Amino acid sequence: MRNPALYSMGLFTAVVPTICLFFSVNMLFFVPLVVGLGCVMTGDIEMQATTKRRATLFGLIFCIAAAVGPFALAAYANRPGQPIRIVVPVGFRGEFSIVKNHAAGKELKMQDGVWVFEIPASGVLVVNDDYPFHMWHEEHVVYLDGLTARVEFLGTTAGSTDHDETSDRWKVVDAP
Repeated sequence: MRNPALYSMGLFTAVVPTICLFFSVNMLFFVPLVVGLGCVMTGDIEMQATTKRRATLFGLIFCIAAAVGPFALAAYANRPGQPIRIVVPVGFRGEFSIVKNHAAGKELKMQDGVWVFEIPASGVLVVNDDYPFHMWHEEHVVYLDGLTARVEFLGTTAGSTDHDETSDRWKVVDAP
């Protein structure tokens, strides 16, 4: 006898989570589609009662994992990062940048749950990693005396294949 429960679960999984993931522009929309269609095909096969129960249980586990997994991964990937404070010298004018150099860069510094990047007078800070910039974050640029600096983001320049020498650049729009 065929397995209508597995067939129904598979059809539901192939349609509902796939559509939701597709419209939320999640690249893993194919996961519930493939799992759901696999359950539909398996549910259409003649099987004994004990095999039918086991297939239904495994199908349920796979369908739940396929439906929830992509949403959980998207939530994890889009989680907010720690805030970033960029500190420039008082009266600093012009452009400044933060450059990643894994071998020669300074260690990242966190104070009270905030990533702190202290730009030297030269205007170029070399750090060993720049991952805080690759997550959603709040970013504040302040002068060393604590006043807010108005800046314009000039963009990111890609580095080598291991991302060394990648730089983020800003320009101070006004100085005290």
